[in-house]
Amino acid sequence: MIDEAGDYYLAAEVLERLRKGEERIFSAQEVRQDLGLDEPSTSNQPLTPDH
Repeated sequence: MIDEAGDYYLAAEVLERLRKGEERIFSAQEVRQDLGLDEPSTSNQPLTPDH
């Protein structure tokens, strides 16, 4: 329960920074591009834990 309270206060701090414009927000598109996930796959097979 203490961990949950700590998580709440950390989230509240981030929310306040967002409201003040002090925290950067990244769109899903920006994240995909940064991670290279929008690039075509070299394989047509889905990734599995065995690969």
